[in-house]
Amino acid sequence: MTKRSRNFLGYRFLAALFTGIAFDFTDEILATAGAYNRYPWLCVAFQPVLFAFAPIIYWATFYLTSVSQKWSAKIFYHFVPYLLILLLYFKSYVFTNADLATLSKAVVSAEHNPIDAFLVAAFFLQIAVYMYLSIRKLTKHRKSLPLFVSNLPDNDYHWLSNIMIGMCILFAVSLAEVIAGNAFLSGFFPTVYLVGFYYVGFQLVRQQDVFSFSTDQAKSLSDLVDSQSRLYSPNREVDEDPDMADLDGPYLDTVPESPALQKKKAVSDEKMSLYHQRLLTLMETEKPYMDSEITLPKLARMILLNSYQTSYLINSRFHENFYNFINRYRLEDCKRMLANPEFDHLSILDIAFESGFNSKTSFNTAFKKYTGYSPREFRERSRPAEDS
Repeated sequence: MTKRSRNFLGYRFLAALFTGIAFDFTDEILATAGAYNRYPWLCVAFQPVLFAFAPIIYWATFYLTSVSQKWSAKIFYHFVPYLLILLLYFKSYVFTNADLATLSKAVVSAEHNPIDAFLVAAFFLQIAVYMYLSIRKLTKHRKSLPLFVSNLPDNDYHWLSNIMIGMCILFAVSLAEVIAGNAFLSGFFPTVYLVGFYYVGFQLVRQQDVFSFSTDQAKSLSDLVDSQSRLYSPNREVDEDPDMADLDGPYLDTVPESPALQKKKAVSDEKMSLYHQRLLTLMETEKPYMDSEITLPKLARMILLNSYQTSYLINSRFHENFYNFINRYRLEDCKRMLANPEFDHLSILDIAFESGFNSKTSFNTAFKKYTGYSPREFRERSRPAEDS
């Protein structure tokens, strides 16, 4: 199964979003061409789609940032407003002989009657609520990434953040269009929409960070992320345990995990030392950190534990999350090669890639925080003066 297919639900919702956008453009064309006056039933097909945008965006974000791809029945509840608006349109414009002149303005302009004004207000309120929920979901996911990935630049979902920013701007422009009224005919708003949707599409093409996990791995990672969320919920006092003090890595600003707050031990005390030694031996002999795509599930398989147990082991014995643990080994490897004249034939970037980093920027930032020097400064300082 390909990486992309592992997030099939997220991509289906994205496809639905762009289909809805196509319907929205079609609605504008039909309104301008006067098609609603001749075929009022078209209004039922196209205009209520606006109320499906917000939940589609949220569920696309939800599944694109979830290691688990289980279908949730709760999805249907989020589309109740769309169904209600659909029924309203169906009743008003099919079973009754409504004023055809208002059809092309429904849900686009609030100038005609209180119902139109209510629908417009409800649409933008719905957008605001769901964009907030989507951004919060994405933020939570990005904070959880250090729990199971070792390289962030290609996995931090900047492309999805940019899509959300682009959609927020487009909805703001749409609100401005409603306020401006007939300014749509000037050509300004269609141009902005066209540029905006090209931008959103370009960001979608850039995506490269969908993970591929087996069902068991996804379940284990979901438990890990959920556990972390409970530990750092706003209502929890993190000062209640002294082991919470200063557990951050020396070179990365992330929220660490703390085994001290976990009520149930993932690994018994009797086996902890055994797996601890097994992990140390693995890191020294097989050097899995040199794999730029190493993840917590991959490491867990190597020491015959599941992801949750491996995370618990790393937290309890090294007081680090997975990201800091792996990159500490990488940075020590980089320090060793930078200080050794035998590796002078390698550039600093070559050394970074050889050690498992996949981004020059992230390597330079991590190395500076870890050592206090840039890689070039460290290489120069680690060598004795030749003329001494």
